[in-house]
Amino acid sequence: KYRAQKSKMRFGMDADLDGELTGGIHHESREKLKSSMSTTTTSEKSKQTSKGKSSHSTGGSENSPKRVQSGMESVHTTPSLPRLRQNSKSTKFDKKYLVFGEKEEEGEEAHILGIIKRTLREALDGLLTNAEMYYRSKGNRPVTRPQALQETFEACADVIVQKLQSYYTQSDEYHNQCLQEFRNQLAQLEKSVAHVPALLIRDILKEELQKSKADRKQMSEEFSHHQVELEQRQQEHSHLLRPTLGHPHAEDSLKALCEKEEARHKDYVAAVEKHTKDLQNSALSHAQTFIDVLARTAEHQLLQYDNLLVIDDVIKGRVESPKYPTSELIRRKNAGLPLEDDEDKGALPRGKNTWPGTLNNELVIEEPPSKVTLTASITTAKTTLGQSATITARESAYQDYKAEFEKTLKWIDSERQKLMQAEQRWVDSWNTSVDKVKQLY
Repeated sequence: KYRAQKSKMRFGMDADLDGELTGGIHHESREKLKSSMSTTTTSEKSKQTSKGKSSHSTGGSENSPKRVQSGMESVHTTPSLPRLRQNSKSTKFDKKYLVFGEKEEEGEEAHILGIIKRTLREALDGLLTNAEMYYRSKGNRPVTRPQALQETFEACADVIVQKLQSYYTQSDEYHNQCLQEFRNQLAQLEKSVAHVPALLIRDILKEELQKSKADRKQMSEEFSHHQVELEQRQQEHSHLLRPTLGHPHAEDSLKALCEKEEARHKDYVAAVEKHTKDLQNSALSHAQTFIDVLARTAEHQLLQYDNLLVIDDVIKGRVESPKYPTSELIRRKNAGLPLEDDEDKGALPRGKNTWPGTLNNELVIEEPPSKVTLTASITTAKTTLGQSATITARESAYQDYKAEFEKTLKWIDSERQKLMQAEQRWVDSWNTSVDKVKQLY
C-alpha cells in the first residue's frame, strides 16, 4: 500500500496502476487517498528534519502539495459527460426521450395498448437509467463493443427510443388487426343468431296449432258418441212409426211417439249447439294462450339479445377505405354520387329502442273491436339484427295463427250447418210420415 501511494505521488493522482479501477474511483475515495498521502508526507518531513536536512525537507514539502493539487485539478478538469437530465435535482430525463409520457395515464390499465404503453414506459426508464450509469462510468474511454453500443448517451438513447417505439407500433398494428378480425366475427355472429328467433317462434306456432287441433279432435270424438246415441233413438222412433198408429184408437200412442221424437230433436239441437260453442271456446282459449306464449317468448328473446356482444360494443379501430379506379370515381362524380362508400347505408338503426307489443283482441269469435289493444311494449338497450328478426318472426307467426284461427271458426260454423241441415231433413221426413199415417184412416 505504501509503495502504491509513493507511485501515486510520482505519477500523479490520475495515473492508472495495475490492479486498480481507474474509471470507477469515486470522489470520496480520492479524498481518503489524498488524506493518507498528506499524512505520509508529514511523517517523512519529520524524519528528515531530525537528521538535519531541513532545506531538502522544505523543498519536499513544497513539491508534495503541488503534486496533490495537480491531482485534484486533474479530477476537476476531466471532460464533462453529456447532459443526461434536465437538472441535478430532477429524476426525469429530457422530454424528448419520454415518448410514452412522463406518468401513468388514467384508465391505462383497462386496455391492452395502455398496458403495453405502461410496460414500455417502465422499460424505457430502466434502460435510460442503466445507460446513464454506464456512460457516466465510461467517461471518455471508447466502448468495448462498438457493434452493439453507441459512443454517446444521446445516440444510445435515440436507439432505445426508436426500438421501443417500433415495439409499440407493431403492437398497435397487431391490435388493430385483431380488432378488425374480432369485429368481423361479431358481425358474422350477429347475422347467424338472427336466424334463431324465426326457428324458435315457428316451433311454438306449430306446437300451439297441433294442441288446438288435438283438442278439437277429442271434442269431435266425444260429440260423435253422443250423436250415435241420438241417431239410435231416431232409428227407434222410425221403426215405431207404423201405419196402425193412424187409427183413432191409437191416437194416444202416436202422440206419445211424436213427443219422444220432439224430445230427441231438442236434445240433438242442444248437443249441436253445445258442441259448436265448445269448439269456439276451445279455439278462443288456444288463441289467447298462443298470444301469451308468443308475447312472452318474444320479450325473452329481445332481452336476451341485449346481452349479446355486437360490433357496436367494440371500438372501430382503423379501417382503410376501399380504393376505386379513376373511371369509377369519375362515373360517381358525374352521377352526383358520393366518392366514398357510406358504411351505414342500409344498416339497422342502433341504440336504445322500444318494441311494440302484440295485438291481443283481434282473435275473437264475433266481429273484432274497432280499437285494438296490444300487449306490453318492451324496451331494450340495443337494436340488433336478432331483435329485429324476433319482431319480424313474431308478427309473421301471429298472422299465420290468425289465418288458422279464422279458418277454424269457418270450419266450426260449417260443421254446425251440416248437422242442423241433416236434422232438419229428418224432421221434415218425420212430419211427412206422421201425416201419411194419419191419412190412412
